[in-house]
Amino acid sequence: MVAKNNISDSIETYFRVTSTGIYNLGTAAKDPIGFGAQVFSKYEPAYWTRPANINYLDTFAQNSNFIGAIPASALPDTLLSIFPIAPDSIRLKNVIKRTLKADAWGLMTLPSGQSFDVLRVKQTQINDQRFEAKFSFLGWQDITSLVPGGGFGTGIDTVVSYQFYNNQTKEVLCNMTTDSTFQRVVNITIKTTKPIVNSNQEVTILKTPIKVFPNPAASYINLELPDYQNLKYQKLTVWDAFRSNGL
Repeated sequence: MVAKNNISDSIETYFRVTSTGIYNLGTAAKDPIGFGAQVFSKYEPAYWTRPANINYLDTFAQNSNFIGAIPASALPDTLLSIFPIAPDSIRLKNVIKRTLKADAWGLMTLPSGQSFDVLRVKQTQINDQRFEAKFSFLGWQDITSLVPGGGFGTGIDTVVSYQFYNNQTKEVLCNMTTDSTFQRVVNITIKTTKPIVNSNQEVTILKTPIKVFPNPAASYINLELPDYQNLKYQKLTVWDAFRSNGL
């Protein structure tokens, strides 16, 4: 069975549900980079988002490629001018290697006060992201070094996260993502049926690196801010992969 999930007005994500789990097939985005082109990105093979059944100490491994291509005709001449020979297409490719292990179990109490028996699954995902161009006589070639800005968001990155499952809900009960040291949690997503009201607080952006993940992203991004407790908000601008359009 194939399910279509409308994440936003401009992005659609497609899933396949089988007896072994739920798989992400890819996305369709309307003009995500501001060039007037619709971009179709897909996982090869389909990205396994969650298993149908999992038990304590179960281990899973998967390799996949996330690929989003754009025809050269949809790109501005200023971008194409960096190539000595005009390409047919340009794509962003993320080579994904990940392992999952159900490594712990226990009782989790949510902010709502509800408690659940949970199984914790540790996921380690290695992303190797690059830009590639297709030439009629050479095929796909790595062009990351030619992309303006040095190939923003490219390179090898490791993301460690923890998903908490129970036998009462279909969705992940809680998801935690760690920072680059893998010791500190920087993002938590909790399943809830009640709206959560967030208060606004002024923060100051420090002149230190800010980490953005996952990359590539379809519907959301996580920002890892150093010493975020002492930050004072000024302005944050997010750019697309080609650094040509502020979001």
